[in-house]
Amino acid sequence: MKTIRTITTRKLMLLVLVVCLAVGLASNFGAGSAGAAGSAPQPAAGFTDQTGNQPDPLTYWTPERMASAIPYPLDGLAASQPASPLPEAPAGAGQPGWAPSRPPDGYTGDVVTNGKAGTVPAPKPTGANVTAYVPESKVNTFPYRPSGKVYFTMMGRNYVCSASVIGENTIWTAGHCVSNGRGQFHSNWIFIPGFDNFTTIFPGPWFVSYYVAPVEWTRSLDLGYDYAIVGLRPPAVVNGKSIRSFTGALGFAWNMPRAQKWTLLGYPMLTFTGSNMVYSNSTHWTDNPLYNPASVGVGSAIKSGGSGGPWILNFQLNKVGQVNYLNGENSYISPTVDEVFSPYLGDRAKQLWDCSQGPTPMLNWDCFSGSAPGNLRLGYDPGRAPARPNALFSYKFKIQNPDTATATGVVFTDTISSGIVSATLPGGSCDINDQLVTCRLATLRPHATANVTMVVNAPAVGGSIDNLAAITFDQLQKWDVQEFFSTDVKAGK
Repeated sequence: MKTIRTITTRKLMLLVLVVCLAVGLASNFGAGSAGAAGSAPQPAAGFTDQTGNQPDPLTYWTPERMASAIPYPLDGLAASQPASPLPEAPAGAGQPGWAPSRPPDGYTGDVVTNGKAGTVPAPKPTGANVTAYVPESKVNTFPYRPSGKVYFTMMGRNYVCSASVIGENTIWTAGHCVSNGRGQFHSNWIFIPGFDNFTTIFPGPWFVSYYVAPVEWTRSLDLGYDYAIVGLRPPAVVNGKSIRSFTGALGFAWNMPRAQKWTLLGYPMLTFTGSNMVYSNSTHWTDNPLYNPASVGVGSAIKSGGSGGPWILNFQLNKVGQVNYLNGENSYISPTVDEVFSPYLGDRAKQLWDCSQGPTPMLNWDCFSGSAPGNLRLGYDPGRAPARPNALFSYKFKIQNPDTATATGVVFTDTISSGIVSATLPGGSCDINDQLVTCRLATLRPHATANVTMVVNAPAVGGSIDNLAAITFDQLQKWDVQEFFSTDVKAGK
């Protein structure tokens, strides 16, 4: 039987031991639901075989592996927290605004055209905030239906998070659900929309086209910027339709007053099962000024498993338009009381949202003026020769500097699905560690191009050579980006 927990918020002690919200559970969707073959040896719980080629996420995520996924640790994060509050810009100093939520295809419900995201501060809570299961009859209604579960691999271990659809082919989640905060993105990543007790009415899983996250998180573990957007590649069965066409998409609100009431969603474990969506009706309670901007805190029992789940402002059931705005996400918790924190979503978060709202899973790089990859461009050149099964295949990545200044400390990384034979960068150096290639180039002059040449063993016919590639460099950057590139393997001589 599902139980309802009622909790009372308590004031947070500012120096908290941060606990990640991710936790694992089982599922069985489509081709990804097939069990492990025969009596073959199984990896230890939470681990994946790193000795061979990178697995295909579609077939890798069996119910057993989903069940063995574990909470994602933020090791060393407490030590990385600032010893004293950072200089803080006034919360909401930017111009507040909101963009409407969008319906799924075929939607026949209400469309609100005169709603507001909320501009009048709400009072501090005096009663309890309720955290409970979303009734199963409502999980596939708006605005619950854009939320779902995320699975991924980092350093050989399997983890899960929560996320929600906010664009045609984009989802919003916590930064630690895409990157370890030490310069490396996660791999083997999938999103299952509408996850409910091991079922969903939507096609899936959906795969990564790109990750984008603020460098304050990806390199410095700054919880004030613990958010990210993931561009999605659709499964073949949807014939190129966007994920929004199935789930709808939450709206987005930025630079809002801190004193608000939100509905939080996610898939927490501990006192909940982790297999069903949970909501909290929560009101602003406190802030953590150790970060700039200060994190926003509410009372909620959403804990392990809820990372990346949305904070919905102006929650209205079965309505789209000027209602149901994403205005935060589950980031970290207090270890002693039922409180959940979100980064404050200001101008930086608005820029990230703006640059990811195209109809296809591609970023608008012009939005990222003056930040990577705004002045270093990454191109993919598969060459003229097709990839043949079980044969060597050579291709290139082109790192271009269209700027008028020399880029220094250029680092290229690529996680590759097929067996790597070699990686070369004239004028630089490349290292291979299992399926990860890291190439370094001291300088790249204005208007110059550096070519990273890859040679891999192509898989069998019908497969593909998949790459998740990224570039960083010493100059001021605001975003770290990892993009997906792929070449199909075709029969022939």
